[in-house]
Amino acid sequence: MRFLTNTLITFLVIGLSGATSADLGFCYNRADPDRGIGNFCQCEGNGECYYRGANNSCDPVGDALPNGCP
Repeated sequence: MRFLTNTLITFLVIGLSGATSADLGFCYNRADPDRGIGNFCQCEGNGECYYRGANNSCDPVGDALPNGCP
């Protein structure tokens, strides 16, 4: 019974993370060094901006920028 519960929880977590990623669409690495803005990620699915994620890439993105896109 415990195995079944763990399996269901695993599939639920995978499904939720997949749904979240799909909403972001493709995310591009952006920067504006002339204005002193370093690298960040901007996603075309929702237009929001995020810190870079693992390995300094936009796949996956990090946390959302607190003040939105620069």
